[in-house]
Amino acid sequence: MKRTIRINYREIALEQGSPLESAKQLPSLQDAVCTTAHANEHKTIRYLENGPNYSAMGKVVRDVFDPENGAILFPGTNTDGVFLWPIELAYYVRKYHVRLPSDFLERMASRDWQPPSKSEINFESLYAGFAT
Repeated sequence: MKRTIRINYREIALEQGSPLESAKQLPSLQDAVCTTAHANEHKTIRYLENGPNYSAMGKVVRDVFDPENGAILFPGTNTDGVFLWPIELAYYVRKYHVRLPSDFLERMASRDWQPPSKSEINFESLYAGFAT
C-alpha cells in the first residue's frame, strides 16, 4: 500500500483553522516564497488547480501574506492519488512563486503535468495511506 503524502504549510493551515500546535509542525510558506517564476510554473499551477477534489471547506479565507488585497480563496484539498495539497496552493505558486517539494514536482512531471481524473484515483487506498 502506498503512503499518502500531504503537502501543507503553517500559514495556510492556520488560516484554514487548524490548531496552532499542529500547524507549528508544518513548514513555513514564507520560507518557500521566491522572487522569480520557476521552470514549469504554469504547468504546476494547472496541475494544482485541476487535481481531483479530496475535500472542501465551507468557508472563505484570504491571502495569508496580504489579507487586505481582496483575494478570496475557497479552501479544501485536491489530490493526484499520492499527494494531497491545499486547493489555494495554486494561488500562492502563481502570486508568490512558492517552491514545492522536489518529489511532488517529480510526480507532476512524471504524469506529463496532467493530474489523473477522479475515476483514476482509488480513494479507499488514499484514505488507507494515512494509516501507514
